[in-house]
Amino acid sequence: MSKPNVVVFCTDSKRRPWVWKQFQAGQLRQGWAPPGSSLMNGDSVVPLLTWERRYADGARKHWKDREDLLPASKTQTRYRILRLMTGLTRGDLVLVPKMPSDREFTIAEMSRGYEFDDSHYDTPSGPGKDLGHVLPVNPKSLITFRYDSSSDAKIIAGKFRNYRSAVTPVRKQVYSDAITRLYANRAVEGNATQSKFIEAIHVILSKARGQGFRVSPAVRRAVEKRAMTLATKHFENQGYQVEDVHTRESYDLSCTKGAENLLVEVKGSQTDGAEILLTPNEVAVARKNAPKTALIVFHSIEVSTAGIASGGVKVLIHPWKPRDEQLTALVYSCRITT
Repeated sequence: MSKPNVVVFCTDSKRRPWVWKQFQAGQLRQGWAPPGSSLMNGDSVVPLLTWERRYADGARKHWKDREDLLPASKTQTRYRILRLMTGLTRGDLVLVPKMPSDREFTIAEMSRGYEFDDSHYDTPSGPGKDLGHVLPVNPKSLITFRYDSSSDAKIIAGKFRNYRSAVTPVRKQVYSDAITRLYANRAVEGNATQSKFIEAIHVILSKARGQGFRVSPAVRRAVEKRAMTLATKHFENQGYQVEDVHTRESYDLSCTKGAENLLVEVKGSQTDGAEILLTPNEVAVARKNAPKTALIVFHSIEVSTAGIASGGVKVLIHPWKPRDEQLTALVYSCRITT
């Protein structure tokens, strides 16, 4: 298996809160992106002279109050830097210094190739007509490290001064290996921690609600598997082609029918299904992609002493966009700063 490409991706600190929120939802965004300046035309990379003309036209029209309408030589330099994004693909790693804070960096795994998205350009809460260049990442893959959290983290952070462009490939093998190793080790630790965290939440809820028992991970996996099987059959019967994507995306099923693509969150429960647990990423993805989203819950699932799951009553919400009043914070993560 070939090693992934690794790039360092620098962002504007003034826009960091908005970029970080987008990053968490699966879109790592870069600037130098006036309207019409996509790097791709279908499956082909836009040629330099074409992009240069489109960039200049978009900048003059939409960035009238800006002073950085540059000469051709610098515009061409921007193109060559940004064009590096078009060579990246699913599985490649992106490291973002100073994200989400000055003494932290975040590494994520790409979910597919470069895209251009200007859907936020006219929204009042957005950063204006910019940041349309997008590297799609798996929201579940984001891992944040403090600069001094380990020997590898210190080595990596110590090299950031050499990686100040918007996008820079990591070509030195020692540095690339350190990034890959740090990410891989923490990903394994993170999966184990997440499983323990989810288990703890279930225990807290069962005690708080006076249920007096603890559902084992094996039983919960049987319930989840049953719900996934029933959900797949449901959407296949509706004429969709169904792909299980739960191991790499923050939703469970990708359902396609013609030009329609539906992102489906699947939940299974032994209870009456009045409440379910959602991760922050699941909520963020559902809100961002609505109305092309659905929630399907199978409640009242039974599990035998042999671990065989059966039954299940279906509840389908389509389209699905979680509302604030439906959500309850169970825990908070507190970053310690001085």
